[in-house]
Amino acid sequence: MKIEKAQPLDKDYVDSIIDHMMNALIVIDPDGMIKTVNRATLNLLGYTEDELAGRPIEFIFADDSPFKGIGPGVFESTYLSKDRRKIPVLISGSVMRSAAGQIQGIISLAQDITERKKSEEALQESQRVLSTLMGNLPGMAYRSKSDQAWTLEFASQGALELTGYSPDDLIGSKRISFAQLIHPDDLNHVRTEIGTALKENRSFQLIYRIIDKSGKEKWVWEQGTGVYTPTGEPVALEGFIIDITERKLSEERLQYLAHHDALTGLPNRALFLEHLRLALITAARHQRLVAVLFLDLDRFKLINDTLGHAVGDLLLKAVAERLTASLRRSDTVARLQNQSNTVARLGGDEFTLLLTDIAQTQDVPVIVQRIANAFIAPFIVEGHELFVTPSIGISLYPNDGENAEKLLRNADMALYRAKDQGRNNYQFYLPEMNVKVSERLAMENHLRRALEREELLLHYQPQVDLNTGRIIGMEALVRWHRPDSGLVSPAKFIPLAEETGLIIPLGEWVLRAACAQNKAWQESGLPPIRIGVNLSGRQFQQKGLIETVRRALGETRLSAEYLELELTESILMQKVETITSALSELDAMGIQISIDDFGTGYSSLSYLKRFPISKLKVDRSFVNDITTDPDDAAITAAIITMAHSLKLKVVAEGVETADQLAFLKSLKCDGMQGYLFSRPLPSKEATELLKKGTSLSPRSPA
Repeated sequence: MKIEKAQPLDKDYVDSIIDHMMNALIVIDPDGMIKTVNRATLNLLGYTEDELAGRPIEFIFADDSPFKGIGPGVFESTYLSKDRRKIPVLISGSVMRSAAGQIQGIISLAQDITERKKSEEALQESQRVLSTLMGNLPGMAYRSKSDQAWTLEFASQGALELTGYSPDDLIGSKRISFAQLIHPDDLNHVRTEIGTALKENRSFQLIYRIIDKSGKEKWVWEQGTGVYTPTGEPVALEGFIIDITERKLSEERLQYLAHHDALTGLPNRALFLEHLRLALITAARHQRLVAVLFLDLDRFKLINDTLGHAVGDLLLKAVAERLTASLRRSDTVARLQNQSNTVARLGGDEFTLLLTDIAQTQDVPVIVQRIANAFIAPFIVEGHELFVTPSIGISLYPNDGENAEKLLRNADMALYRAKDQGRNNYQFYLPEMNVKVSERLAMENHLRRALEREELLLHYQPQVDLNTGRIIGMEALVRWHRPDSGLVSPAKFIPLAEETGLIIPLGEWVLRAACAQNKAWQESGLPPIRIGVNLSGRQFQQKGLIETVRRALGETRLSAEYLELELTESILMQKVETITSALSELDAMGIQISIDDFGTGYSSLSYLKRFPISKLKVDRSFVNDITTDPDDAAITAAIITMAHSLKLKVVAEGVETADQLAFLKSLKCDGMQGYLFSRPLPSKEATELLKKGTSLSPRSPA
């Protein structure tokens, strides 16, 4: 059979077919501009053909559309009509090519799926209402088979609170059957009562104990009934189970709460000291050693400040579980009748561990290393992968003390030593640590008097514009010069100032001195530049911060536009309302806000949009290896691209080599700061640098 070659269709005929299509058809040229639309498109969007022709395809998409372009494939998106209605659509796109294979454009067919979406939303709402109703039932509603394991076919969300297992864990005995949760001493009684009720075709009510996922014993009340076949054979059970532990154990619970940490369930300080005193009596009788471990989570405050206290609390609970699991299986946590290793939480992120019945000192590091190993794997909390390390101080009975209070105090001193040694390690108590503590107290006293004695001074490190090569700002960095010992490292006295609260008066001095120096530069005829001052989290939390800044500007007569306040990411993750109010006031005054060490905290795009931020400072940890580490290069490039898209400036910190500078210029980074141009300089040298007009070579035109 011979097939004749099809004749080309008449253009008017084709146009008529297109105009009578039910779905919206759009033809886009290779530049992404709307070329042709059919009548269905005009009807759907409410535009005329002239209003759409030549527009970029993004013009018809809603701002919050999950996809604002067009391409091959099938996907859902949202159009925005002329009267600003959002229209959900299912789009099918295909590429048009010439006979030579060149792309001529894209054809898009869009189907209005508004009704389908409404049906889906209605179904979701029905499911949500049902889920809410089931979730608000007291305890756990269930349906199970009538087999020996009582295999669950359905369990409400209350199962998680009641048993510690989610419904998915319990249904079908995927992990554990409900029968396995019943206390062994009560299981036969429960089986007998339910079996009798099923035989007699009646409902049943029971009170018994279960053991939940954490090993906690609970009293429960259950009411249920059988489900039968037409012939009267029981095939299932239906009912609900309520936790009545509070009613049964109210007195015991009051006693428990008085001696245990409410968050983790671990013994508190009072119970830990009681355990320790008992352990010391036994150790003295049997001539054995006792070890007291004081454990602190490194940089836990950063997690609390950035992710919130809810995540911090969940992390503490997870840490408590790992600490308990790291002890020997034979050990029992906080059980007075046994001589055991005890884990306790003293508050905050501090834990203590009591190791008893130790034969020799050499046995302790083995146990401590096992505890440290429990922190190797990350903690997964609310979708966050958290790496946490412990610092541990250790004191031994009888060498380091013969009473509970002294052993705990000496373990605390050893903990400070562990932190001074770089964290994530353990240290045994040594008598000379008392000297270290005395030195620390002496430094605190000296720091308190440093302001009065004018021992503090500022050094200034230039910030350079990579487009012009000129100095555009200075960052003020505090230094402490002690007459008896010379310069004190900021790494030593700044954390101490934070811890003791001295950061408040110190920060006020830095702010005023920096503003005064900048005003002095301007009055000497130098071009005006911004002076950058770092604010700590503790400074930002003080109620009088705005007034402090306003007073410093007023007393020095420095215009607010020449002051830049540098904040860390962790500050912005604190109370959002307070932060928003404070930053808005500072911004209204004309002060520039920048984010220091960007990328090292829990970076969030939301705060970059929410807060009046003008500049991001890329942390030196990314810049150090930017020319050799692809990951650091990619992160830095991403930060710069993101910042520019949000109309923010970017300054790279810690630039030390010409290669780093060239790479940053290639990324169109706005500015740099680092030893390649200048180290932090005393006031006199910084002034000379500004007078000379020293500059970098400007960036070559792109």
